[in-house]
Amino acid sequence: MNNAFWKITWPLRVLRDSLQVVLSLLKTTETRNSNQETKTENLVEDNSEEKEGVNIKEQYDGLAELNLSNFFNTKQTIHFPYSDEPTVSIILVFYNQAHLSLLCLESIAKNADVSYEVIIVDNNSNDSTTELLKALENAIIIKNEENLGFVKAVNLAARQARGRYFLLLNNDATLEPDALSRGTAVFKTQKKVGAVGGKIKLLDGSLQEAGSIIWDDGTCTGYGRNGNPDSPEFNFMRDVDYCSGAFLLTSNEMFHKLNGLDENFSPAYYEETDFCVRIKKRGFRVIYEPNAQIIHYEFASTGGLQKAKLLQAKHQKDFCSKHIAYLKTQYRNISRNIDHARFATQYPNVLIIDDRVPHPDLGAGYPRCTDILVELSKMPINVTFYPLLYTDDSWTDIHSTLPQNIEVMRALGKEGLLEHLSRREGYYQFILVSRNHNMEFFKHILADKESLIDGVNVIYDAEALAATREIKRRALSHMPLTKEDERHLIASEIEQTSIANSVVAVSSREADIYREHGVSNVHVLGHMIEANPGDNAFDCRLGFLFVGALRDDGSPNVDSLLWFLINVFPIIEEQIPGAEFHIVGEHSAPSLLLVDKPNVLFHGKLRNIEAIYNRCRVFIAPTRFAAGIPHKVHEACEMGIPCVTSKLLAEQLQWTHEKELLIGITARDFAEQCVRLHENAELWGKIRENSLQAIRRECSKEKFKDTLEQLFLK
Repeated sequence: MNNAFWKITWPLRVLRDSLQVVLSLLKTTETRNSNQETKTENLVEDNSEEKEGVNIKEQYDGLAELNLSNFFNTKQTIHFPYSDEPTVSIILVFYNQAHLSLLCLESIAKNADVSYEVIIVDNNSNDSTTELLKALENAIIIKNEENLGFVKAVNLAARQARGRYFLLLNNDATLEPDALSRGTAVFKTQKKVGAVGGKIKLLDGSLQEAGSIIWDDGTCTGYGRNGNPDSPEFNFMRDVDYCSGAFLLTSNEMFHKLNGLDENFSPAYYEETDFCVRIKKRGFRVIYEPNAQIIHYEFASTGGLQKAKLLQAKHQKDFCSKHIAYLKTQYRNISRNIDHARFATQYPNVLIIDDRVPHPDLGAGYPRCTDILVELSKMPINVTFYPLLYTDDSWTDIHSTLPQNIEVMRALGKEGLLEHLSRREGYYQFILVSRNHNMEFFKHILADKESLIDGVNVIYDAEALAATREIKRRALSHMPLTKEDERHLIASEIEQTSIANSVVAVSSREADIYREHGVSNVHVLGHMIEANPGDNAFDCRLGFLFVGALRDDGSPNVDSLLWFLINVFPIIEEQIPGAEFHIVGEHSAPSLLLVDKPNVLFHGKLRNIEAIYNRCRVFIAPTRFAAGIPHKVHEACEMGIPCVTSKLLAEQLQWTHEKELLIGITARDFAEQCVRLHENAELWGKIRENSLQAIRRECSKEKFKDTLEQLFLK
């Protein structure tokens, strides 16, 4: 289907529920190109009533009129629930357009998901609005004898509003599900919030705005106009200059502190812009929340485009005169400033590149990446995350792991990285690339385009020195590398850092290797773990535990688990008959299908992993080849379960046998250490306490945060 046809049929889909009309809907296979260049524009868009847009509105109007006629003919009513203490007062201003007002009211009745009251100011409508108002139950209705305009009507309604928050909602808009709960939640989860706006979509399914920009000349831009609402740049929470009054939440307290909307901007236009600037002058924030969404007809209440443009021109002058000092802090109105100006903050912009959205249960260094992103999101930094290899996580899955205020460039992948860097040339102050293969690709695409990162502080986050893992793997596979080949492999990996200004290693041990090869600016950023030991004592625990992703045969986790099951666990069973071995994590590796023992229990992924940590007595980590620093051991110790590990992992941790852990070298030795730790309460308590102290010393949040601040802020 072509894009024009998709646009034409979109209103039918929007109206399906509210009109209760049986429509034959056609599916589309095309979406709007999300990468088109955004242009600056005024509050009123010159392209809003092009022929195609008019046709869509004509169809929408026709269906809405049909709905209104059916509403009256069947003598329907709309009942709004009464609340003694409404969370939100929804303020609506009506002037004619009863067919659109009905759709708005129906969407509120259907989709409002917090306690609310509806306050309607009728500005002396002369159509069937009066009849519509008679069909409403539990709505507060204020009737004016003349058309006072939007600004004065809102102020009038606010005097009667009882809600903790006020929602200014245009009567030509329809509320989407969860809009109220997601919008009001921002006031509770974020600090110093003065107002919240949402994602506003037009009738054709494209974007009207995702927050708005105020330029230094007082003109304004609805960020993302005509873009694809699902594009990454419109799907993260951020501080903005202002949000449209088509959907604007503020607190009752804030509205009255500011004495409402400035009636000098009556009847409309620039009133919400002015209101948001006054909020910011008081030290509060205006936040765009992409999950609070409406569909907006646009310009239904102004008498059309031309009248709106005249109002805008007049009020722009008034706004500029009122906020001279504020406008001096704003960006110049030129297209290359769009990406910068979409943030009200002028924080440094940081790009983080890794394989995928770092869901912690994947292991493989992703828990550490999650911690990096979460901590950066709390700092005065604008964070963009670019998943390079696995790019198709849903927004729900993404935000189950990452904070809402991180921009995640999903669905672009390796093919889109060069275009992304080109389009945002001059935007990023920092680019952090994680993992050797990603840095290799990054260098490759910039081979003859290094000017794209002129002035950018490029940081290589080694995550792990992969060459050392490969050397160990080859040795175990009876295909050892020569010493010369080992040196060449390590040198080749370290050479990838040549494009970087600094290197981040996960341990001082690996940092030293970089320094030995001439890399001077090396930082150490390990794991961030806060000790949270389970409360079960030694006598209340039994059995052994392994935690890790087991997806691929030949991976370090699968290799170590099979080695343990074949060579070590039978010896343990001889000394502890019936001993249970619990295995947690995805276990899709084909070789594991051969494991069939009643006392070897595969649990898969667990939502509540703390319970099994608190149940088992000994954690085992028999890894034979790996690099970096073992998060699984840190996590187990944090949970209060002491560990038996391979010599390799102990060396990576720089922990000592009989102090923070026990070390098993041969299969029999590993089994003996497991039995000792499982059966000796005194030894168990000593190792547990020492490992907890090591976690507090080496993995503190303060240390982790300070290193990130050194990299990006100091």
